[in-house]
Amino acid sequence: MKDKIINNRNYGIDILRVISMLFVIVLHSLGHGGILKTAIVNSPQYKVAWIMEIIAYCAVDIFAIISGYVAYTDKEKDVKYSNYIKLWLEVVFYGLLINIIFNLININFVHITDYIKVLFPVSYELYWYFTAYTGLFILMPIINKGIRNLDNNMLKKVFVIIFVFFSLLGVVFENFELYRGYSFIWITLLYILGMIMKKCNIGSNLSKSKIIIGIVLLYLTTYLYRIYGFDYKVLNIEITKSLFVSYISPTMVGVSILYVLLFSKFKFNEKINKVIAFLASSSFAIYIINEHKLVKKLIMTNLFVGIANDSIFKIIFYVIGFSIIFVILSILIDKFRIFIFKICKINELSEKIVNYINKCLNKVVGED
Repeated sequence: MKDKIINNRNYGIDILRVISMLFVIVLHSLGHGGILKTAIVNSPQYKVAWIMEIIAYCAVDIFAIISGYVAYTDKEKDVKYSNYIKLWLEVVFYGLLINIIFNLININFVHITDYIKVLFPVSYELYWYFTAYTGLFILMPIINKGIRNLDNNMLKKVFVIIFVFFSLLGVVFENFELYRGYSFIWITLLYILGMIMKKCNIGSNLSKSKIIIGIVLLYLTTYLYRIYGFDYKVLNIEITKSLFVSYISPTMVGVSILYVLLFSKFKFNEKINKVIAFLASSSFAIYIINEHKLVKKLIMTNLFVGIANDSIFKIIFYVIGFSIIFVILSILIDKFRIFIFKICKINELSEKIVNYINKCLNKVVGED
């Protein structure tokens, strides 16, 4: 199936980007916010918190799969390295901006080394996803060309092999050093899955109702084992109740794939498409702002400890409400960043940087 996409853009996938970032804020609210560690084990609050945690846990997998899904094109297409430069400048911009804001609030919050580190976000691994994405971006020309030139039958086999060895078996044996998904290798594998999905139309014949049923069943499996499962050890392999609560978990990968399939089928009118485009263009900024060291330390840490054992409705309202507000504010802030970048002609600067790097590389490899 090939969806008719207005202006070659799938707005269902675009809105899924934003939803995945909303999920990220929910995860951080429950984790950094202190609810999961403070709620009384097996209490209604604890169980509700884990329902929200598991629903949101596919966020990173979704975002990485989407990267591959939208990257695939039937015709040969060069990787635009200027896009990475713009992304890197965005990360640096927010690192500096947030440091300055907290510096103005309290001079002791920020040290001179913090300003130096934000200029080298990959070297200092300030954002694990951005670091992983950097490695992926370097390999994109090879990956894209390989997938574009392999036949669909071979790619479908690769799809199954990746799922079986790196997810189904990997979550138990952990022998590929995927670090539960916090790695460049895992993000790259998800990118490949996304590209294969797009090229081979994997799952395109599934109806929306079947996809939704699949998502619910996978969520249910993850939740039931996390709450009612048990820890055990066999043949020196340790299985815990958190087995499926992992980025490399087959249930989380499955849910993420199904989400991409589901949202790729959605169609909206032109007015809604404009709203979606407005929101989606700032989706990565939501993560960058929320995951900044000072935001995490001074705002997110233990933010919701006080309500961890309150009414379950209060927990849901505060976590979801805060996450939505944070997403909206981050998007609005990013529109300011986009305006600044436009004034400073960052697009042109990015192109010049890439051209300069290409000239240097040409000299190194001996090309004229």
